[in-house]
Amino acid sequence: MEDQAGKDNGNRGAELDQDVQTRPGLEGAEGSYDPTTNTLFFNEALLSSRAEEERLFVLFHELRHAQQYLQPERFDEAIRHSRFYAIQFDGLCFRLDGNEWKSCRLPEAGRNFTALYLSQPL
Repeated sequence: MEDQAGKDNGNRGAELDQDVQTRPGLEGAEGSYDPTTNTLFFNEALLSSRAEEERLFVLFHELRHAQQYLQPERFDEAIRHSRFYAIQFDGLCFRLDGNEWKSCRLPEAGRNFTALYLSQPL
């Protein structure tokens, strides 16, 4: 069975890749998960000064995103739908279209987008 990202989910993501390089456009993120490559990304520059429990939080947070793509049936419809969209605190937005992330920047970024970003589900 293939999901929108084109990955075969038969093994339910038993093997995830990891990288300490950030994805383009996500340089301000501490971590991210890319379902097109089944890779967890960690921003070493941002995380190196964080306490161990903060780094573990980022790991578990990104593992949850991986689970949302690899086991979508475990989540409600809102999460299953929203997993193909991302909005950053600065108004930078992404949408997964097939196996490609498309991006745009919403005008007038600032406090409103920070509040929207912080209100997204973990």
